[in-house]
Amino acid sequence: MDNSRETLQELESRLGLFAAIGNLPGRQHDAVVLTYVLGYPIVTAAQLMGITQSGVYSLRRDARRQLAAALGLDEQAAEEAEEQ
Repeated sequence: MDNSRETLQELESRLGLFAAIGNLPGRQHDAVVLTYVLGYPIVTAAQLMGITQSGVYSLRRDARRQLAAALGLDEQAAEEAEEQ
């Protein structure tokens, strides 16, 4: 029973994340989907979006801040987790 409860909590967490990603502004949404969801390298995402690699990094940073706020997460902890 505990396993199914954990599975349901994980699913709810993922759905909340995807809903929050869906609410991001256009370019931030694109950068997050291309690099985190689809797993494209930064260089590929930049080429697809027609911007520089630093532009993709900037959009992702801003998106992380908005996602952390939307999900009630500590922004600093979210950034540290990504760096690991």
